[in-house]
Amino acid sequence: MSLQDRTTTGQPGSAAPVPAVAAHFHLPDLCRITALLPLILVGELLAIALTIATRRPPAFDWIYFSLVSAEILWIVLIGALLLCRLRPLLPRLSAASGVALCFAVLLVTIALVATAGQWLLGYLKPDWGSAVWVVLQHLAVGGIIAGLALRYFFLQQQLHLQQQAQLQALMQARFQSLQSRIRPHFLFNSMNIIASLIDSDPATAERVVEDMSTLFRASLSDADNVVPLAQEISLCERYIAIEQLRLGERLQVQWHRQLRDDQCPVPSLCLQPLVENAIYHGIQPLVQGGTIDITLDDSDNRLRVTISNPYDPSITPRKRGNGMALDNLEQRLRARYGSAAVFSVERQAAQFVVSFSIPLAVPDGQQGRKA
Repeated sequence: MSLQDRTTTGQPGSAAPVPAVAAHFHLPDLCRITALLPLILVGELLAIALTIATRRPPAFDWIYFSLVSAEILWIVLIGALLLCRLRPLLPRLSAASGVALCFAVLLVTIALVATAGQWLLGYLKPDWGSAVWVVLQHLAVGGIIAGLALRYFFLQQQLHLQQQAQLQALMQARFQSLQSRIRPHFLFNSMNIIASLIDSDPATAERVVEDMSTLFRASLSDADNVVPLAQEISLCERYIAIEQLRLGERLQVQWHRQLRDDQCPVPSLCLQPLVENAIYHGIQPLVQGGTIDITLDDSDNRLRVTISNPYDPSITPRKRGNGMALDNLEQRLRARYGSAAVFSVERQAAQFVVSFSIPLAVPDGQQGRKA
């Protein structure tokens, strides 16, 4: 399938390598009800299991279940509250220290709740001899369960980091492949243009050489770079100038700029590959050529980019692409901006439209890595 044949719409940017081992322990945000509800559900299931294990069937001891359920519920709620308050401190600690701190907090919570429960059950006059053993039993069982829960959170974090590292390695390899695959037709045609202009128009030939140098330098730059939007626009203009020498009046470009600040940072090579795709798959196959419309808008604290070109699906290109440029850009935007980025590719009548939207400021929680 050619680049222009690819039609998808997605919600989703390149990022620095993600470490395979966590530098610190990460807990889910237990202040959120969506993270707390599963813990409450597991606690209630545990209360049912303990009731069945300690009371002979067929009778179900509802009183015992109520007491165990209430105790577990208090442990879950108080423990979640304390861990929620400790969560901002964890990034300052090593992974081992963070786990140890969370484990100690949970043990103290279990001991306090169990002690309070024994005190209430004894009508303020508990039998401390047997109560101590009951508290120790609660600590043993609760400590094992708390350790398993913290181990689960740690392994979940490690799995997430490994998946991120694998995705990042794949994206880096694809981006480097895209960078190294400079279209031979563009290189050869540009060299022929330079050769034909050396005698008749040496100034233009020199300018083409400078433009090509800038394009090659950008294509070989680090995928992690962010550059001012004005620099990306300038790169596109240089590329278009070279192609206009080859295509002549067949290639027309209209810029629609509604920008308050053209110095906002954007991922490198986020515009030029889309313009190249529009020329190679949209304008070049058409005998009459056409116009590429490029719209840039930075209202509402977001940068919106739309590139449209005429497209005739009945024309089979001599060389079909595999969608790498569009896929690569979409994945880079996803990795950098997460769900705050929007990327879409669609056909509108005889027009092929590629658009994306990114926040001008990276949202909190997404800038943990450089993209």
